[in-house]
Amino acid sequence: MSLAPSPCCAVFLGYREAMDSRPPLLINVDSPGPAAYSPPTMSCRESSAPAYTFGRKTPPREGGGRRS
Repeated sequence: MSLAPSPCCAVFLGYREAMDSRPPLLINVDSPGPAAYSPPTMSCRESSAPAYTFGRKTPPREGGGRRS
């Protein structure tokens, strides 16, 4: 069994034919490009930064601990 396509169904286009068969690329010049993005200048240590925790917070022990 051969995995190569049969010659009757294979269509090979040249570079120009392939480029001309593509739909036109629509570019919106009113939107900012990727270089126009300016990240916020907040420090990661500010109090308004979101706090993430990993795992559950352990409850405090009740009582005074171990006594002999």
